Amino acid sequence: YKNYKNIILYNNLLFDQDTNFFPNLKILGAPRYCREWNEIQSNFFPKINNLFENKKDNILLILEKDHKQRYKDKYIDVIDPSNFNTLINFLLKNDNFNLIIKSHPSSKNNFQDLVKNKNLLFIDSDDKYKTFQLTKYVDVVLGFKSGAICDAILLNKYFLLLDFCHTFKLVASKFINKSNIALSFDDFKYKLENFKKHKEDNQKFIDEFLGDKNN
Repeated sequence: YKNYKNIILYNNLLFDQDTNFFPNLKILGAPRYCREWNEIQSNFFPKINNLFENKKDNILLILEKDHKQRYKDKYIDVIDPSNFNTLINFLLKNDNFNLIIKSHPSSKNNFQDLVKNKNLLFIDSDDKYKTFQLTKYVDVVLGFKSGAICDAILLNKYFLLLDFCHTFKLVASKFINKSNIALSFDDFKYKLENFKKHKEDNQKFIDEFLGDKNN
């Protein structure tokens, strides 16, 4: 680093290393997630007005592309199957919310058989609604990784990072307000039931994870 006047890195490259911050080091952040891009999307994509025939609060659950990843010569779970099923069953039986499940466009998982509830909407492509539109529409966003909740943070929406469903430590969790991290299933239920009492404050995540382009 000392041989260069300035160093700019995407956050994923920086966080892969156990390194200190240097005076000439600046975090550019993830290219997609910034307030300017959100404003462009807001002007481009139509606003969603009403997806349900009731006035319940709306939850958006953003699913990952796959729950397994290849490691060396085998596939390992990155989302704990038991905790994930507990989460899904709870949300499907909870009559206090409308639930929107948004799958990844390249997902290999099939959750179509879940669509048996009038307060449940399953969206398996971006053809009708983009994730950004849904995030802007709902009251609560649930996600398994930092990318899923970046729009929610920039839109000042309440979100929960589902840490208890993970089989590994999330790097982004050290930048996020602890009231936005579900450490256990009971912790998840408590925070979801009390989300209206929460005041969003994730400027640290915006500054240090999303990067200087948001300042």
